[in-house]
Amino acid sequence: MTGSNGDGTRPLRVFCSYAHEDHEYCEKLRKHLAGLERQKIIKWWDDRELLPGDDWDGVIRETLRSADIVVFLLSADFIYSDYCIDREVKLAIERMKNDEAKIVPIVVRWVDYTDSVFEEKHMLPPGLRPIEKWDSPDEAYTLISKRIRKLAKEWHWGPRAVERFWDVPKKTKDFVGRDSLLQQLAGAFALGDQRPIVALVGVGGIGKTSLAAEYAWENRARYDFVAWLRAEEESGLEWEFARLADRVGLPSTNMDSARTAFRDWLGEPDRWRDKGWLLVFDNAKKEEDVRRLLPEQMCGHALITSREPVWQALAQEIDVEGLAEDVAVRFLLDGTGSTDEPAARTLATALRCNPLALEQAVARMREENVDLAEQLKRPEIQGQLRSR
Repeated sequence: MTGSNGDGTRPLRVFCSYAHEDHEYCEKLRKHLAGLERQKIIKWWDDRELLPGDDWDGVIRETLRSADIVVFLLSADFIYSDYCIDREVKLAIERMKNDEAKIVPIVVRWVDYTDSVFEEKHMLPPGLRPIEKWDSPDEAYTLISKRIRKLAKEWHWGPRAVERFWDVPKKTKDFVGRDSLLQQLAGAFALGDQRPIVALVGVGGIGKTSLAAEYAWENRARYDFVAWLRAEEESGLEWEFARLADRVGLPSTNMDSARTAFRDWLGEPDRWRDKGWLLVFDNAKKEEDVRRLLPEQMCGHALITSREPVWQALAQEIDVEGLAEDVAVRFLLDGTGSTDEPAARTLATALRCNPLALEQAVARMREENVDLAEQLKRPEIQGQLRSR
């Protein structure tokens, strides 16, 4: 957990981008910034914090997306690195243009950066003399440390500081046929304070959770804080709120005080002036379980998925039904590599175009190496067809 400074602010996340040939400069800079870390002014990250087995590219990109300050250690090796330039620099510059992060280019060894994205930036150390050429490199690092301290104080987080938080399931690989529902959902939230709560309602396996996750991924730029809550049981929601209260550094003595603190935190307008929050209550059952956890002043959006159509008093309900038949047929054909469209259409009808049932059918056919015609002969499929 990243704690706060006691004055409502949080440490600014500093991401260090460097070529591995320059690892000693990265280590030395971090040592000089240790005082800022101890004072909780910054929180440092570089790729040496990756663990064995990590999806290193995914972790780097996600960490870079949440960074407030991105430090680049420039050298010939850095400019030569396709990953540094095409991945890390590109993403950081994009976030800088959106006023989501600051960048700090530091020249550690002589390199020609003419016509690069760094040419017009404020470079360090002062005088553009590489760190390697300073008689006292510690002097250069000290000046850089002072510059980052000043930048941190100038960065407009103040008492409304929010540690960017992202807790959403991975995008569904075969997510198809829901464009109109996504537009309807985005349109509902676009009404601002008039409709800050939306409930996706439908039978099990119809794709409510996948739809909620897809919305979150497509609209992540709208929110500073996105949390996914398992809402099947009231006790589980209590635990989720206590977990989130701890995650953002709110003081509490028990689960009740943690829930209250987090609810109040969500309802502070000054904290959410630019971007709001999104809470996804997945598989919720009771309206009162959700209502009592939301703040009176909604500074963000709540998205509910549920099998129960009991949300009219709290939220705008959106009915989630099966896929369009043509979409379901195409899903079966693409998933099996078949061209037997009549059989695919019959199977889609039997499964009521239910996305989960379609995924399971495709997986079973692949595992058992059977075609669509053979799948139609299964007793449960024949039973479905007779019942229609």
